[in-house]
Amino acid sequence: MKRAISRLCNAIGTAALAAIIVVAGGTLALQLLGHKPMAILSGSMEPRYNVGGVVFIDTNAAPGDIEEGDVITYALGENTAVTHRVIAIEEDAYLTKGDANETTDLAPVPKEKLIGRAWLHIPLLGYALMNLGTRKGLAAGAIMMAALIALFAVSAALAPERRRAAVETEKGGHGNEA
Repeated sequence: MKRAISRLCNAIGTAALAAIIVVAGGTLALQLLGHKPMAILSGSMEPRYNVGGVVFIDTNAAPGDIEEGDVITYALGENTAVTHRVIAIEEDAYLTKGDANETTDLAPVPKEKLIGRAWLHIPLLGYALMNLGTRKGLAAGAIMMAALIALFAVSAALAPERRRAAVETEKGGHGNEA
């Protein structure tokens, strides 16, 4: 029974750690390649992009690369960005509309305001990104790390025969001697 619990704790801990590494590493790699993650804060693009999700924006997309039907992110103000669908293209601007909105956006979006084209949406990840630097986010991260450490500690504590055999093998023993 101890061995089964040890293996289960080790498997859960390893899977959780691998998931964290894949998400963090993947996000970092995408950012290095010019794909900016942005949290979805409103329901204007539902059901395509849900509130609390993250949309990755290809910042390498040039104004001339954008076509009707593309979803773009553009700067609305100094600290505000909007992600909406292009419904028409004018010479110097895009006409945009949120999928869930009844009407088009009030003003055409000048092409120089383009941040990039949306291409990947990951539901719920935005909640984590939005709270990462807050007290709650730091507390949640600390709790997750403590839980991972606890899983690996329980796994190691319940499998002493495996540890003892490994130590004896390092010392030149066979691990099975009495």
